[in-house]
Amino acid sequence: MTRNEIIAAALVVLSCLLYASLLVLPFLGISVAAKATVATVLVCTGEGTFWIGAVVAGREVVRRYRSRLWPSQWFRRAEDEPVTPATPAPEPPGPHPENP
Repeated sequence: MTRNEIIAAALVVLSCLLYASLLVLPFLGISVAAKATVATVLVCTGEGTFWIGAVVAGREVVRRYRSRLWPSQWFRRAEDEPVTPATPAPEPPGPHPENP
C-alpha cells in the first residue's frame, strides 16, 4: 500500500470510530444540550474525515468502493457477464436414440 492509501484508510477508519462513539453518548452523565452538541460535532467530524479520506485515496479507490459496496449494485448482473445455466441436466438412463 502506498502512503496515501494508508492515510486514506486511517481517515475512513477514524470516521467509523467517530460514528460508533455515538452509541456511547446516551450513557454519559452530561446534559441533553451537551449530548446534542457532542453528537453534532461527532457526525460532522465523521463525515469530514470520511470525505477527506476519499479525496486522499483518489478517484480509482472511490470507484472501486462504489462498485463493490453500493447496495443497489449487490444483486445486479454485470452487463458483459454471459448468462449460463448452473449445471446441465443429467441424461436419463437407458439407450441413446443414436444407438438402438
